Amino acid sequence: MLLILLCGMAASLDLLQSLKIRMAGVGSLLLTSDDQIVLLKRSMSCAEAPGLYDIPGGHPEPQEIMGKVSIRNADYSLFTEDVIREEVFSSILREIHDEVNLPAVSLDQPLLLGVAINTLSGGRPSSEFIIRCGMLKRKLKANIEQALVAKRKSEEEKLDILFSFSGTVRPTSVAECLHYIRGLVDWRKFLDRFPPVVLKSQIYALFTDHTLIDSQVNQLRFQGKIIFIKLDLGTYGIVDKEQYLQTVRKQIDDDELSKCVGDDFIDFCIKDELNVEITSKQLHSCLGAHVTELVRAGYLTSEVTGVYYLSIPHASLFLRAFNDGLAFIRSLIRKAKFKEILLSGLLEKESRKTDKFGMTYYCLALIGSEEVKTVATTSGPLLRYIAES
Repeated sequence: MLLILLCGMAASLDLLQSLKIRMAGVGSLLLTSDDQIVLLKRSMSCAEAPGLYDIPGGHPEPQEIMGKVSIRNADYSLFTEDVIREEVFSSILREIHDEVNLPAVSLDQPLLLGVAINTLSGGRPSSEFIIRCGMLKRKLKANIEQALVAKRKSEEEKLDILFSFSGTVRPTSVAECLHYIRGLVDWRKFLDRFPPVVLKSQIYALFTDHTLIDSQVNQLRFQGKIIFIKLDLGTYGIVDKEQYLQTVRKQIDDDELSKCVGDDFIDFCIKDELNVEITSKQLHSCLGAHVTELVRAGYLTSEVTGVYYLSIPHASLFLRAFNDGLAFIRSLIRKAKFKEILLSGLLEKESRKTDKFGMTYYCLALIGSEEVKTVATTSGPLLRYIAES
């Protein structure tokens, strides 16, 4: 509702009510100082419009308002209209900085054009802006290329540090990364309640070329070797498709789900190319009235009207164990002197909060999500906490 009011548009009550329950996005027409439009090519692994050109964009982050707490523990009194408005406008500047490598000082203030409704993605609304930057096209292009080269060099050095310390052979492909990360955990501890899960941030910690990661992940998905499952708001797990189907078959046998529903769902997973997001039309054409039952049982989940995601009934068990351990490690690093700790010292601090997955599994998630950075020292790799902006 706020987004419509910002535009000064007249809207029916029905439209306002429908927008309140949908995830909001932001996008911007970015203009250089010589009036050129900046377009970005989307990754082939994107759920929407893979491989096509698009304007920079993303979505506002509730965590920018409530801090790094779970949605369940959020203080919603912080979400005043002025604060939400400020986050909507700030978020597009952050997205441009992250996607185009433009310093904030080179960007003019965003001018809101209006709200666009994406009818191909469940009617998702997006606040659309126009922003001018203070760079010529050729300067902007050189700036982006320079930043990418520097970032890749830094990441290569980071990986060399990590693997020289551990003595492990460094993975050279996404498939090798997936195999390595799965092997860090004894998944039998979870009694086959969910398949081995890898987070994309963990692959980013092991493999420097993120564009190549997206391409290889997409290739593995097309080949039917991996699928994405929804774990939580904005959190996806990459799992081996065969292992997922084995887990689903076992869960269906244990649950009170009818054999007909279970068999239809497995057939759907086997026969269809599974995108990250699955449309309501695609699901209902294959599963019909079973969709509601599968959502209730936890095999499907939905956050946006008309869009579904694969899930697993015991995903909450993974999240609880993972988030508890991650919070413990964050606390260790934050409380350390200068908010940094030697990796060797951190690995010695195993506790019952981290024994489910092990320290290395957590550290890869922190490094890949850029919550910590790796620094070379004479005593081995140092993990330094990156303070929130």
